[in-house]
Amino acid sequence: MKVFEIKELRKEIFSYLRTKPYVSCACCKVVCQWDKLGTVRRPSALRYGSTQCNECFQYIDTYEY
Repeated sequence: MKVFEIKELRKEIFSYLRTKPYVSCACCKVVCQWDKLGTVRRPSALRYGSTQCNECFQYIDTYEY
């Protein structure tokens, strides 16, 4: 029998996974960093109280004016 065929065991395993990221982009909702001490998946910038990934930051900064 495979592990993921057991419903209770599968539920227990997935309960340990994170559901909310530590830092995510406010515009495109992509995860920039999963936990405080983990690796940065995408560089981000804090602007006007919201976090934005570099792609959104550059796009908004270019087309803002």
